[in-house]
Amino acid sequence: MQVCRIDKYEAHGFIDGTLGNKIMLLSFDRKRGISGPGRRIRKKRGKRLVDRASIIIYSETEYTKKLDLWDENLVNTLLIPQNRLIT
Repeated sequence: MQVCRIDKYEAHGFIDGTLGNKIMLLSFDRKRGISGPGRRIRKKRGKRLVDRASIIIYSETEYTKKLDLWDENLVNTLLIPQNRLIT
């Protein structure tokens, strides 16, 4: 598994390279210690979240790419499917 810190332009590239129009969002409020329900959002909204983030952590598994978007009190995680066929 690969984990690294990336800039906003690279994160936009990962979102643009995704098939389809929606990605998965998971959110966690660090101040209250509460996580919200996961939901599918449009790529455009995902890019806005990337623009607001102060730190972006990228990790990759066999099936998904994950962008952790750190803000002052909120951590948003974008799950992006890998664009490869499963055999």
